[in-house]
Amino acid sequence: MMTSNLPLLVDIAQTAIDRLPIGSEMSALQLFRLIVTEQLGQMLTGHAVGDDLETMTTFLGMSLKALVTKTAPAFTLRQAKYRQAKARVIALGREIIEQHRTTQRAQPDLVDDVLAAGLQHPDLLGSEGQMLEAVLGPFSAGLDTVSNECTFLLYALFQNPKVLERCISEADVLFAAGVPQAAQLRTLDTIHHAMMETLRLYSIAPGITRQAAQTFTFAGHRVEKGQPLFLATTVPHFLPELFPNPSAFDIDRYTEPRNEHRQRGAFSPFGIGTHTCLGAGAAETQMMLVMATVLHMLRLEWVNSGEKLKIKQDPTPTLGAKFQVRLVERRHRIIIDKSQVGQPISQGCCKVRGVEKEAFMG
Repeated sequence: MMTSNLPLLVDIAQTAIDRLPIGSEMSALQLFRLIVTEQLGQMLTGHAVGDDLETMTTFLGMSLKALVTKTAPAFTLRQAKYRQAKARVIALGREIIEQHRTTQRAQPDLVDDVLAAGLQHPDLLGSEGQMLEAVLGPFSAGLDTVSNECTFLLYALFQNPKVLERCISEADVLFAAGVPQAAQLRTLDTIHHAMMETLRLYSIAPGITRQAAQTFTFAGHRVEKGQPLFLATTVPHFLPELFPNPSAFDIDRYTEPRNEHRQRGAFSPFGIGTHTCLGAGAAETQMMLVMATVLHMLRLEWVNSGEKLKIKQDPTPTLGAKFQVRLVERRHRIIIDKSQVGQPISQGCCKVRGVEKEAFMG
């Protein structure tokens, strides 16, 4: 879906960037969330996020803290702020499902596939709750994953200006003739390796939780069947025997003849084993495309250049709003063939809190 919709994804990013006034300051995380979440929403559900971004952020963040990471008490989910956000997100999911049941698209999207699967497998997608979870998944997928990793990538590039200049030059070549072909994304050596080094140093999934399938002994400790486990899968990312000088941002680790990431068990930014993240390939593609688009279109400045920022858990590792950037200059516009973008999302508008609003695409 992602590689076949590059014109749409680039158009969404360019539209978002065009709406940001030059000279303004904002958190890098918010910049990337504006782009990433909209791309996922429009590409996979045919629906613009618009003003619901903040509501989704509230709902997802509070849910994860209370139910998954257990960093917030359960009564958090009884607060009015959470209940209002949850109600709006559920209403949005119902709108999307209803829209797909009553209209047809030339190219079926994820929601069409979910609805078709629900008819074939009512045991898996028979309830409204199961259907809503499947439909709303794309919106939450990028809020704490791709958006945060893009933020960490930009943070690392600002600290390594020579690598940043190489990435800018590569992005300019990529968009020299307009929207690139999918095969051209695979030529992004510098941006790709910078992304991999960011995933090594700043993984938003430093460990994974599992349950013991059977009783076993490990390092002299008996682990009982059914016992919950936490696997610190990214510890090898910082072992000097695998990655010499592991605290250094070194994008040449991933080139011949070093290929440090290819060592057994060395590089696991998306988990490990049979439950490795299913979205790993899509996440990498989106990270590279979003970063290349931003670097090609804008000249950004780090507001508090050189300041060492603290990473916090909210609920996954993030720089939060502390990493502020200034939009200094519009560098380039990207030539986009609008006939390849498709029809306006949600028939040209989307309802946001009961108000008719122009779709994000315009």
